[in-house]
Amino acid sequence: MSGFNTWRSVKPFLARSVLGLVPVMGAAGAVAQTDPTFKLTADDASANDQLGFSVAINGTTAVVGAVLDDDGGSNSGSAYLFDTTTGNPTFKLTAADATAGDQFGQSVAINGTTAVVGAVLDDDGGSNSGSAYLFDTTTGNQTFKLTAADAAADDQFGYSVGISGTTAVVGARLDNDGGSDSGSAYLFDTTTGNQTFKLTAADAAANDWFGYSVGISGTTAIVGALLDDDAAAVPARHNFSTPPPATPRSSSLRPTPRRMTSSAIRSESAAPPPWSGLTSTTMAAATLARRTSSTPPPGTRRLSSPRQTLRRMTGLAVRLGSAAPPPWSGPG
Repeated sequence: MSGFNTWRSVKPFLARSVLGLVPVMGAAGAVAQTDPTFKLTADDASANDQLGFSVAINGTTAVVGAVLDDDGGSNSGSAYLFDTTTGNPTFKLTAADATAGDQFGQSVAINGTTAVVGAVLDDDGGSNSGSAYLFDTTTGNQTFKLTAADAAADDQFGYSVGISGTTAVVGARLDNDGGSDSGSAYLFDTTTGNQTFKLTAADAAANDWFGYSVGISGTTAIVGALLDDDAAAVPARHNFSTPPPATPRSSSLRPTPRRMTSSAIRSESAAPPPWSGLTSTTMAAATLARRTSSTPPPGTRRLSSPRQTLRRMTGLAVRLGSAAPPPWSGPG
């Protein structure tokens, strides 16, 4: 298994610690911050562990993921529990079946005395299928391992996790139920470790990445679909009097800005409107010519042929060109 290169590019001195900041309310509702109460670091910290990749807090307990820790093999990952009243670590959490490349600690959540940790590249259901683990925060012991009933390779189950009461929600952003990488999420009973429901979008489509983020409170869960395309991307430099056609769904996994660029290229390569390239002089001549070619008032002689009409228009253009430009005309 291999991780994402962007994760490894984070500088270790930025990723190996977490600062606990205490917010205080200032005048007129402004938010100010005091000095950090504690800096959280691992007792066994080492280069490239990336402690702080994910964080969560509940009551006086914080959980912090170290996605590239090597206790169970290279980049197997770990997480740490801290007492927020002292800043001291209380337990180190690792998977009972940890293996290299699992990236345990990709996501963390905590509620009461239960913590959940995602291992996005675990291989139980196929390469990079993913898993999540439940821990008792009072003992540091693993209670259950969570996997999808329909796990498949590259689903990345565990990319995001959340917990409330006795229900945990786990995102699998690259599940394929609604199309390639459409994504899904799963609900679990934390008292039994059993899956209760699978969540998918009613309008699921390929590359939506449903499950990229999750949250839960009481009986309501929320799931983010990062690359859903419901709103067409419109480049800021183009103005439209009516909404443009929806941009076709891209097969690329890159986010919206790339589709915006593609839309802009298509817009700029389209045929120019018939009035483009006209100067104020030629537009004025065209307007006068149009008036000249309309039904003349009584007593006015109509031009007898298109050649005469063209000659008349040319003469108008010449005369207009030699006259002083109107105040609204710009540079030709």
